Amino acid sequence: MAEPPGIRPLAGLVSPAAEALFLRLTRNPAEQPGGGDQRALNELLGLGLLRRHGDRVRGAGQAAALRSVLERRQREVFEAQQRILDGWSRLAALLPAAGEPGEPDGIDTLTGHAEVRAHAVELAASAKHRLRATGSLLDSAGWTAGPVLPEIRLLVESEEAESAFSGGEVRLRPTVPVSLLHADDSVALVALEKSADTALLVWAPGLLAVFACWFDLLWDDPATIRPEAGPRGELTGFQRRVLELMATGGDETIARRLKVSTTTVRRHIKVIYTALGVDNRFAAGVAAVRRGWL
Repeated sequence: MAEPPGIRPLAGLVSPAAEALFLRLTRNPAEQPGGGDQRALNELLGLGLLRRHGDRVRGAGQAAALRSVLERRQREVFEAQQRILDGWSRLAALLPAAGEPGEPDGIDTLTGHAEVRAHAVELAASAKHRLRATGSLLDSAGWTAGPVLPEIRLLVESEEAESAFSGGEVRLRPTVPVSLLHADDSVALVALEKSADTALLVWAPGLLAVFACWFDLLWDDPATIRPEAGPRGELTGFQRRVLELMATGGDETIARRLKVSTTTVRRHIKVIYTALGVDNRFAAGVAAVRRGWL
């Protein structure tokens, strides 16, 4: 199948010379690299985007090549983020107690289970739009049903832990190396040990972006699985609130009540319909009553 004209699938992901060579070879399979292409050729061979067949070189299709490079770059980003997090953990061990001179801007060090728990509870309760959470800080926050938010994502390590939390989308991983509460991309709490007796309170924008990226990479990682939801667990707390309001007004009314966009409301209504196996409001109400959701 011919590739779409004008598409540069590897732009910004490999060197310009390697990109140009790849496009030449994939668009004209009869062409072979020249003497001035050695560095670009080695780069593409190293990435697995070109393979030798005897004395000739052949390239993968553009879509396959782009997927391969994206997966590799994503792994590299994840590994880099993990190294950064490890570095911050080591830095925290070197920091003075909270409030003492020398602590960097945008970070406070919290010590003692009571102090960490108090901040975890406050942070979870303060979230208005989005909450990302992992590990022992969920317990510290006293999480059960959680706040009603448009987006709640919880990463846990076992199905037993998963069953304890509702009101958000939950995914499982074999291990979650860092315990995190990340609220509205404006503040985060990062536990430095399983017991959550020491933590960093972070509001520095650069660090918040790092932690959010790390969480999102874990969330989408192939090793992260989505457990089968029970009848009640098919809806998040926010979606249950939308379901309750569906009997009181239209999408715009619900959006105003929940202070979100109409598009967000409609997206969640679609999820509700799918969970209930229906395609309209009336049927959703009947099905929800039968299931005990209303």
